Amino acid sequence: MSQFSASYHLITSNQQDAVKLLKNANLHGYVFPEKNGIVTFVIQRERVSEFNCCEQILMHNTRPLVFFTNAEDHGWSYEIYDKNECIASYSSSFNEEEIMEGFDCDDPESFVPREDINYYIYCGSFQMERVKELLKDSMDFEKKIEIIQKSKVNVDSQNGLSKEEALDAYEFIKEFGIFFYEWVSYHYLETGLEKNHIFNYGYFGKFPLIVV
Repeated sequence: MSQFSASYHLITSNQQDAVKLLKNANLHGYVFPEKNGIVTFVIQRERVSEFNCCEQILMHNTRPLVFFTNAEDHGWSYEIYDKNECIASYSSSFNEEEIMEGFDCDDPESFVPREDINYYIYCGSFQMERVKELLKDSMDFEKKIEIIQKSKVNVDSQNGLSKEEALDAYEFIKEFGIFFYEWVSYHYLETGLEKNHIFNYGYFGKFPLIVV
């Protein structure tokens, strides 16, 4: 079964910064422990809205913020915010148009080789100078910028990229430094939390989440 994750990642070493943000926005959610200079959190929303960044959060945001979604084979995305303004975004979504190797029925003279099929559509916008300024004091700054640059290359290349060549969600989170990402959404946590809001993160063990 494909996982569906939708989570927020505040660039800060202080878990209470995320707690304060949720309180100021008057939102209910769960805040993870800080890891790699990033604090992950999720908020309660309708499922239909969960894959869109919450305007209420952005209205009160004062720190670098990443909104991350992952639906595995269906696609994934990230958005980087400076306060309430998105200064970088990337999405990889499955091309739902009929795609096949072989002859184009409308043009018998043509042949479409497998390597020319664009299985995924890549979209994004990047204000790189602003991104560098926003993240300059963050942990592993160079690695963050490199992986954002790779996102931009994917968007610029567009056609001719195979799934293996394109930027993978797990490559992004590894290089950017996001630690909590798999099966991380408010609705998953609601059904999976143990007593006293203890979260079992499998191989990485159990730990309490802060409830706002």
